[in-house]
Amino acid sequence: MGAIKDLVGLVTQLTDSVKDRKFASELRNIQSMIGSIQSEHAQMHEQRIKLMTENAELKQKIISLEQEILDIKQGITASNNQSISKTTNEEEKILLLLSETETDKTSAQQIACQLSIDLTKTKYWLTKLVEDDMLSLSVYVNQPALYYLAQGGRGYLVKNELI
Repeated sequence: MGAIKDLVGLVTQLTDSVKDRKFASELRNIQSMIGSIQSEHAQMHEQRIKLMTENAELKQKIISLEQEILDIKQGITASNNQSISKTTNEEEKILLLLSETETDKTSAQQIACQLSIDLTKTKYWLTKLVEDDMLSLSVYVNQPALYYLAQGGRGYLVKNELI
């Protein structure tokens, strides 16, 4: 901005010196100042182009990262849906039974009797449901393990509109 002020001052001097016919040196100074202003302008323009290019590259990276995040979220959702959809009819029966049980905890023997399923199969399904975080169990000394509905099991029943 100082160059512009100097330029205005020289133009003013030039108008004063026109009367004296001594304006040749002022014209050279003006031309020199205009050249330096043009040079500064060119440098600023180049810097602006570099910044715009960098900005475009960063925007492309953001789009790429957002797509990766979306793909990961879809993969997680698909994985969760697969684990939910793998639940068998017997497992659903067990989850429903435990959701309707008046006592919070039930043994494998009681579940097998109430659903008329073989005890070995019942234990298999119970173990699988515990591994899938749909059931939890409590173990006491000299007593059978007691199973109860976990948050995952309640979520499964609600999401699939079974309760």
